[in-house]
Amino acid sequence: MKPVIGITPLFDAVENENFLKPYCQLLIENGADPFPLPETTDRSIWDQALEKCDGFLFSGGLDLDPAFYHEKKSAFCGEINAQRDEMEVYAMQQVLDEDLPMFCICRGIQLLNVINGGTLYQDIPTEFQTKIHHQMDKPPYGRKQHEVTLTKDSLLFDWLKKADLSVNSRHHQAIKELGQNLSVTAVSEDQLIEGIFMPKKKFAVGVQWHPESFGGQTTQNQKMMQAFLANCQ
Repeated sequence: MKPVIGITPLFDAVENENFLKPYCQLLIENGADPFPLPETTDRSIWDQALEKCDGFLFSGGLDLDPAFYHEKKSAFCGEINAQRDEMEVYAMQQVLDEDLPMFCICRGIQLLNVINGGTLYQDIPTEFQTKIHHQMDKPPYGRKQHEVTLTKDSLLFDWLKKADLSVNSRHHQAIKELGQNLSVTAVSEDQLIEGIFMPKKKFAVGVQWHPESFGGQTTQNQKMMQAFLANCQ
């Protein structure tokens, strides 16, 4: 049977559009059944999803409320969604407690870091000196924006068998202080953390870039998704 993968919602109220299609397509291409989840704080719905799904994909989206890492919201922090924050903090903690496989993308990697006691740069351009433009301005988003270096003896290095990887980039926030129980798998040329995982969990992996924008165009993204889904069987 195909693994069923719950995907956290990514809905833009301004554009009135659901942006989950690329995530669903990436999972379908790799032999999984995507299960888009509703934006709700009803924990009973999430408890049912935890029983139904074999793994979870935490998608990108709006900024996480800095209150979750004990900071005040700066003027440069972006829009937040209190309902989604409450929903995903609960859901991710449950996934970790039950040691279910999860793959975390962009906002997802930031949430994984914060859940483990880490902090974020609320706005890279004003808080971190770099010549790399981490936020792509326009499509197509399935193109190289910068390079990341993969940490030797990490999951990504073991999967991809290479030291460097070209990635896209659509974020203005990033990991600042690494959370507990986490190991780094990738860093950008300016030394921002771009990949993490939890060694003591079955599969808790996050990347700052967007594999779903590449879809099946690169073997590297396919290998990452296949490793994730293999742990969801």
